Amino acid sequence: MAGRKPIPTAVKILRGNPGRRPLNDREPRPKARLPSAPAFLSGGAKAEWRRTGRRLQKLGLMTEIDGPALALYCQTWERWREAEDKVREFGMVLMVGGTPTVQPDGSVKRIGASLEISPYLSVATKAMSQMVKLLVEFGMTPSSRSKVKVDVVSKNDSLTEFLNGNRNN
Repeated sequence: MAGRKPIPTAVKILRGNPGRRPLNDREPRPKARLPSAPAFLSGGAKAEWRRTGRRLQKLGLMTEIDGPALALYCQTWERWREAEDKVREFGMVLMVGGTPTVQPDGSVKRIGASLEISPYLSVATKAMSQMVKLLVEFGMTPSSRSKVKVDVVSKNDSLTEFLNGNRNN
């Protein structure tokens, strides 16, 4: 399908229907609720599911059919976190190959070794790119969020708490 991705009617309404085009009154409207986390999500991804899913639900941005998209985000988030941990542990550049040679002072040097970018850095970079695309789908980036209008905003609204990292939501 060529052209721009269609904007859901609910998002058009939140934006105030800036194009003033007729709204799709027959668009499916799934029930707003957070589905159960898929069994395949492990510890970090499950924690992210609960944290982000609850916040999206409070904002009315989570429905019963959005589970797979949220699962993709959570799985990618965990992959990114694990890869970042490995980059911190091993560094961004790795010494590969060569022959270990003991020096007169007792240190070991690798003769003929080469430096390569850590594969963990590549994994982290790809995961970040995928996460940004998924964050946009849920309106969780500043630019995607700026296009959504909300009726009532209080000092401690859910979106502000989400953005400030309040762990109680």
